[in-house]
Amino acid sequence: MPCSHAVQHTVGEEIVCAKCGTVIGYNGEQDVALGSQLKLFHMVEPGSRSPKRNGFVHDRKAESSYFSNACDKLALPKFASLEAWQNYCKIVKNIKCSRAEAACFSLFVVCRRYSIPRKDEEIREAVRMGLCVKRAPTILRSFSRLKNRAEELGIECDGHESADYYLNLYLSKAQHYSPDQLTFNKVKQRARKLFHSLNGNAESRARRAVELALGRRS
Repeated sequence: MPCSHAVQHTVGEEIVCAKCGTVIGYNGEQDVALGSQLKLFHMVEPGSRSPKRNGFVHDRKAESSYFSNACDKLALPKFASLEAWQNYCKIVKNIKCSRAEAACFSLFVVCRRYSIPRKDEEIREAVRMGLCVKRAPTILRSFSRLKNRAEELGIECDGHESADYYLNLYLSKAQHYSPDQLTFNKVKQRARKLFHSLNGNAESRARRAVELALGRRS
């Protein structure tokens, strides 16, 4: 006999049936923090079962579970995970490419669009582990192959936040070389000022600005 879901309780942001463990829905305001407890899988698959403990979700019947795992690996906020999933679905439906390639592209574009500093290798590793594939293509290859076709599908690939994305990315690497937070804050302020005075594309300017802010000369 089907469960009536009569007794419900809230776990994190999920409304869960206390008897069978099915996710009925979720509450809470839009999440803008990293590391959301509510997984993409539960947002796009109504009626999915809530895991008993934090960790990856594996439902071999739902492709969204694998993509959700990749988003979890990168600790993406909910809105970014959802947009990446929507872009991924458009790509695999309309463009001939591997799912790993589509995932790498979708995750990279969203990270760059919202200035979420994730290294290329972090994205590739998340795709490899999340989608359970042996290898993931390079971000450069995925982006160069899919960008034009993706834009034809209405996917925004060059967001206005790309400059902040590269600055945040190189600053996150530079933080390892700063002895304390105060020193790092000064490096960050100097890098942002230098960025606007340099020539080149957003990535090369960000890399050079951080190097100069750290006192490196090349």
